Amino acid sequence: MKKGVCVCLLYLQTYLSLASGERFLYKAGDRVTVPCGMNSPGDIEWKKNGTRIIKIEKGKTILGATKDKTNQQRFSVPDGATKDLQISDIVLIDSGNYSCEEKNKASRTVQVLVLQVDAVPSVNLLASEDLMLTIKLPPGTSPIVSWRRGQKTIADGPILKKDNVQIEDQGTYKAHVEIGDGLRKEIDVKIEVSGFSRSPSIVYISDRKRSLLLPWIFNFGVRKTPLEKEVRVLGGNVSFSSQKIKEMADRGGAGCWEAECDTKISEEQSKDLSFTLTNPKCGPYRMEIHLQLGARKRRLTREVCVSNVTVSASPAFFSMESNVTLACSVTCLDPEGKLCWGSNLIGQKVCGAPGQRTFTKNITAVPETLGNWTCNVLIGGNIAAGANLTLEVTLSLFHPSGALFWVTVAVGVVVLLLLAVIVAVMAARCRRVRRARYRAWLLENLHQQRVCECNGFAPKRLRENV
Repeated sequence: MKKGVCVCLLYLQTYLSLASGERFLYKAGDRVTVPCGMNSPGDIEWKKNGTRIIKIEKGKTILGATKDKTNQQRFSVPDGATKDLQISDIVLIDSGNYSCEEKNKASRTVQVLVLQVDAVPSVNLLASEDLMLTIKLPPGTSPIVSWRRGQKTIADGPILKKDNVQIEDQGTYKAHVEIGDGLRKEIDVKIEVSGFSRSPSIVYISDRKRSLLLPWIFNFGVRKTPLEKEVRVLGGNVSFSSQKIKEMADRGGAGCWEAECDTKISEEQSKDLSFTLTNPKCGPYRMEIHLQLGARKRRLTREVCVSNVTVSASPAFFSMESNVTLACSVTCLDPEGKLCWGSNLIGQKVCGAPGQRTFTKNITAVPETLGNWTCNVLIGGNIAAGANLTLEVTLSLFHPSGALFWVTVAVGVVVLLLLAVIVAVMAARCRRVRRARYRAWLLENLHQQRVCECNGFAPKRLRENV
């Protein structure tokens, strides 16, 4: 559907015998009154380009010979005394020469020029559509046109193009038109764009939060059934890493995330389609909505990154006078955002380069550098998020400079001594047992020797042992 914004530039000439004429400027939508200048009583006839459009005869109104009676009703002579012609809802085809004629008397001719501005596809747009404004004129006219928004000139020529319009592009556009002999006119075109406002593309989260809000604010009542702008919601969803996590409910052209849309909400609440994450994860989220305006449809998307600040120290265990590296990182960061390390004891802050998602700081472990360190995300001088790190000397169990190390060594020595004593005692006992057995064996053999000697037999082996 095309809607035009028209303006009438009426060039009124005086009587044909005069060389100069009057000029009248009218805006679109006004009732254009063309003066006749004949105040004497009598019949009058108005013609356009020589063809009668209306006639007043004996107090009666006679329309011109045309099949379009509805169009003819836009012309009237409301005051019989002045005989001025009134035109309502003037359009481009109404351009031409209008003459006020009275029988056997002089006539007055007026030239009417109509300028029209067409907005394609419409003056009401959906965000991301392309807009084209075009000035149309009667044949034979060569205007000089410049387009302005506010006090700034944005284009020259009869055509203004603007691709991928957003809600910040809506407003009044002015066309300054000049058509020879200093005849000028300014045409206002009001453009409306339905969409959502720009919100931060990064939302920061801390470990303490259990839920997170993804902002999504529109400039019309997206959560109510649209009436004024006739914008309908056809559907939508929220996804994380290409996986849909929530579908949008559709209730008669309105959209909401709940199963049942709440109709008892304020005007501001009806524009808020933000989504709450109950268990937020770090990474990219995608918000999508499908809108329809008339026969035109558009899919609008919004990318949001949930970012978390993580801090660490390397090495994890260190002693005094050791070199320690403090590391800070985020999932995603604004181009102008900076990571900054700071300590309450030192009282100074060191920042990385803008947009740098990882920032490290090297320190020496001394009493002045121990304690709490904080890594903050600074955007425009404001803290968007942060994380704390407690830096303290934690000695390892087997670290040579730790007391536990020497306790462990002492215990080890005692254990080794006990083991040595136990081994020595066991060895001595084993030797005593072997010696006792050996003596018992000798005594037994001596007894056998005596018995054998009594019988006159003495084994050689026993004699050698004895």
